[in-house]
Amino acid sequence: MTYIKWLIERKTPMVDFTVENVAFLLEKLNNPQDRIKTIHISGTNGKGSLVFYLENALFFNNYKVGTFTSPYMTDINDSIEINGQKISNEDYENVLAKIYPIILEMDKINKYVTGFEIQVAAAFLYFYEKKVDVAIIEVGMGGRFDATNVMKSPLLSAFTSISLDHANLLGKTLKEIAWNKGGIIKKSRPTFLYPQKEEVYKELKEIADENKSEIYKFDFSEINIINEDINGNEFSFREYKNIKTSLIGRHQAYNASLALSILSYLKNFFVLDDEKIRQGIYKTTNPARLEIISDEPLILMDGSHNEESINSLISNLDKFNYEKLILGFSILRDKEREKIIKNLAKYADTVVLTDIDSDRKSDINDLYNIFKSYTDKKIYMETDIEKAVNKTLELASKKDLILWCGSLYLMKDIRHFLKNHK
Repeated sequence: MTYIKWLIERKTPMVDFTVENVAFLLEKLNNPQDRIKTIHISGTNGKGSLVFYLENALFFNNYKVGTFTSPYMTDINDSIEINGQKISNEDYENVLAKIYPIILEMDKINKYVTGFEIQVAAAFLYFYEKKVDVAIIEVGMGGRFDATNVMKSPLLSAFTSISLDHANLLGKTLKEIAWNKGGIIKKSRPTFLYPQKEEVYKELKEIADENKSEIYKFDFSEINIINEDINGNEFSFREYKNIKTSLIGRHQAYNASLALSILSYLKNFFVLDDEKIRQGIYKTTNPARLEIISDEPLILMDGSHNEESINSLISNLDKFNYEKLILGFSILRDKEREKIIKNLAKYADTVVLTDIDSDRKSDINDLYNIFKSYTDKKIYMETDIEKAVNKTLELASKKDLILWCGSLYLMKDIRHFLKNHK
């Protein structure tokens, strides 16, 4: 068995969310996370986009940039990249070979680490060994108790839009969720904020004040949207004029503005040229975020999986020209299914439901019943993902829109199938 196969198949007893065991593992590896420059990113929506905006802007300025993101889109290697190139099987095997014997010893003393925690440790070790100039680390879930929250002093912590999500794990109120995510704020290191709801801002500010962390924030009013369409956005923000994104949706101009405010600060550590920053922002892509897979029929994929991101998706549908909307959908059962489906159902002319390859998947019959309470349109059920995709293709004419959304876990399988569809 290869080490990668071992990692993918690893099962551990149910344990509480803490960072103690992954910190123990990293200490055995000589704490690589504290021997490189890092940036830590949390939030509910937009984390991946922010990671890639920063990565590209720094890469276009000739820096070696590591990124850790989750969940992965095609295979487990996708989560760990340097300058947009995912870790090779050979490098992953070499890194895991150093981690494996430590895990065996930890298992013996009941210091269990999950597969995700091992991925985090592998990322830090890989970035250190490859001598990256900076590593941009996306939180897996929450922040305070997340496996990534092991860096003693990152260059900065940043927060994208925070809304209700993972309420069963992170808290039932925005204040509780903000407290959990705010756990990545570090002493005397700055905090960068996307415009937040008042209760979120108050909680993050309180944590920042306790840690003597200076807050950098901006308002939507500082962003002048010049143009937005299916090709992306053009906008100006502070000293940055006529910035373009290839990512679709007004929210991507907002995410890019957060990236630009961070990049202005990073000029204290790196030599950054504004024109190269501009190029990096424009070249940024992010799989399954309002991603157009096909033109005839128009196939759109979006990993929206909570009320805020679904509403953002809906607000962008009028950018596309189509006759009928065929909605492909599934979602994890711990999401706000009722609210999400209520908001989506009115826009669909036909619905195709399928399963997600996850223990947390919704029962397809439950989804059917929720949709039936909000629409009288035809609903198909197909548990096999490939058959579900083929059903949407069968239902669509060249002038229709096929929209797949509901979960990044689902997008991974849908995207893989569509990309290889003849």
